Amino acid sequence: MYRRDYGRLKNYGNAIVAGGGGMMGLSLGPAYGEIVCDLLAAREIEPSIVGFKPDRSTVKNPFYKQLPQK
Repeated sequence: MYRRDYGRLKNYGNAIVAGGGGMMGLSLGPAYGEIVCDLLAAREIEPSIVGFKPDRSTVKNPFYKQLPQK
C-alpha cells in the first residue's frame, strides 16, 4: 500500500506535495495535476483531501499499522 500525500507542507508554505501513487502514478497524473492547480489557486477541493495531508501522522491513520516501539 502506498502512502498518498496531497497538500502544502506545514513548515514550508510555498511547497506543495502531490504523490504516492506508485505504479498508478501515470494514470493518476491528471488528478494530481488538478489537485495541485486547485491548491495553487486556493480553491476548495471536492472531495476533501484533508486525510491525505503530507504532515499527517501515520500513527493516527487507521489505514497504517502503528510502528513498533523500541
